[in-house]
Amino acid sequence: MKRFAILARERFTADGMAVNIKDFTLRHEGDDDPAQLLNHPDLSLYCLDLEHKEAVFVSTPSGIDLKKAPFYYQAQFEHAETVFTVSFDTFLDLSARISTPDTLVLIHNIGRCGSTLLSKAFSQLGSCISYSEPDCFTQTAFWRSRNDPRDELWKSLLPACMNFTFRDTGSQRPSTAIIKFRSGCLNLLDLFLDGFPNAKHLFLYRDCSSWVASLVGLMERDRPLPDLSREKALNNCRFNNGRALDQSRFPFNQLGENVSVIERLTVSWLVYIELVTKIHPSYASALLPVTYEELTTNGEACLRRIFDHCDLPQDNLSDSLSAFSQDSQAGTTYARVEGNSGNKRQLTDHDRSQMQSILSMHPFINSSQYSIGS
Repeated sequence: MKRFAILARERFTADGMAVNIKDFTLRHEGDDDPAQLLNHPDLSLYCLDLEHKEAVFVSTPSGIDLKKAPFYYQAQFEHAETVFTVSFDTFLDLSARISTPDTLVLIHNIGRCGSTLLSKAFSQLGSCISYSEPDCFTQTAFWRSRNDPRDELWKSLLPACMNFTFRDTGSQRPSTAIIKFRSGCLNLLDLFLDGFPNAKHLFLYRDCSSWVASLVGLMERDRPLPDLSREKALNNCRFNNGRALDQSRFPFNQLGENVSVIERLTVSWLVYIELVTKIHPSYASALLPVTYEELTTNGEACLRRIFDHCDLPQDNLSDSLSAFSQDSQAGTTYARVEGNSGNKRQLTDHDRSQMQSILSMHPFINSSQYSIGS
């Protein structure tokens, strides 16, 4: 196992939104026994390096609790002290020695839909360990192409990544392990459902109108949102949606020469909802769709349904409900601007008209309130 000192850090996004070993400027310092990856409590899997066929780990200070971080990958990037790399072969061999949790819950989602909130609600339970957005999975999701000949490689790496994410380094192994993925991981949904058939799978999504308004409100904080040419708009969607765009039946050639942010986001929503709609019938008993509207307007009943699906005891449901009174993304760029005010961005009539024009182009998803599995 190679050990590296970190000389500088800056997020590298040329290859996509996920973390990357290129986030760090490194200096090789020596070699260590890879077995310490199995028992060192301050080492965690950061990402994969496909070019060199290596898994990348980072050490973080003992006071950093990745379970409490709104975003696992961001806490790792900010607090990493040392980088370690091992070959894929060693990574796979070591992962086979790790005991798996009794119950695995995987939260698939489109983002801005209450998934971080649900992750925090799970983390209130003493029997659960919950991580929000480990990025080794996001990397794989954006590497995966349509009809990808490398699917066997992804199928071997995903369980290893899962094992190392929940590697037991404490005195007590959690009975339930939970991961909330980034939205791009929907491009791995079929692999997750096939590769983890005993896991409890949830899919969180949101009405298109409020989802777009939430994202525009977030994006407008930092920069103007100009129209883009059709080519640039589709490149933007591909950066965010990955192979879901290539699998969609949406008639992209019918988009105008210039595409607004409302139209781009509506396309992004459509390709994800279409992807899950196609997959869900084959896994209806395994994959539970949950809407943001259900979670936020009738939290207790919604949590009971989720806990029932996940075979979790409901005795301490009130502990999980306490997470609903907090900003689950506090301390990040996604935090609420004014305390508990939430998102106040509303779509104009013109915005709604643009959205509906995009929805009307889709072969079967024509409503912003489209429901999966109903």
